[in-house]
Amino acid sequence: MTTDLSLDDDVAAALAEEAERRGVPLDRLANEELRERFCDGASAPREPTAVRTFPGGLRPEIAHLTPKQALSDLDDEWFEKKLR
Repeated sequence: MTTDLSLDDDVAAALAEEAERRGVPLDRLANEELRERFCDGASAPREPTAVRTFPGGLRPEIAHLTPKQALSDLDDEWFEKKLR
């Protein structure tokens, strides 16, 4: 949500100084400070979760094999017993 807010010069200067000191954008600092003062702890946003992604799809060298062919290529007795 975007809202225009008029701040007194001294408040705006202090907020800008603190944002620069912390190395965060002004709007983020304002949100954090207002949230701490006026909102309960349950409404605080969570930190983003890092999710590792991996390329999808089949490996080209085995994409044409059936599961039985792929397992038989492993040359493992256990798999051969399971296939029978």
